[in-house]
Amino acid sequence: MKTKLNFLPFLIILSVLTFSTSCKKEGCTDSAATNYNAEADKDDGSCEYPSTNNNNNNNTTEGFSATVDGSPLNANTYSAVEQGGFYGISGSNTTNSNGISLMLSTTSSSGSLGMMSSYAESGNSESANSGSYSYTVSNNVISGTFSFETASHSITNGEFTIEL
Repeated sequence: MKTKLNFLPFLIILSVLTFSTSCKKEGCTDSAATNYNAEADKDDGSCEYPSTNNNNNNNTTEGFSATVDGSPLNANTYSAVEQGGFYGISGSNTTNSNGISLMLSTTSSSGSLGMMSSYAESGNSESANSGSYSYTVSNNVISGTFSFETASHSITNGEFTIEL
């Protein structure tokens, strides 16, 4: 007498195992990342981390960015200092030698930008003809927005958060 093997239970188990392992939700599984996905079962390498300054004692995500003539300027170096009644804020992209310098009054958290603020491109600097700024200072961190025009450039969507 021949014995027949029943492959049906084996196929069902194999199908369930294959389905359950192939349906893992991919995403960033590192809770320290800014785009952490608590529902992800499998890390897909997409984790993004905040840019922080090594001198930052406030655990604040720092940055400086703006749009120059329709193109983004994402500064990879930036600084903020308080001196002589002004906050000096600067950000530059050392890759393409573009940078922005702002002089903001310490007595007014919003106002107009003038010739003490500038945009530099490949070593050529142009002062602001007109523009505006707004900022707040909290826990020794200055955050704000700005926009201005020079003789030949339009700087818009400016944002910064930098430890003083």
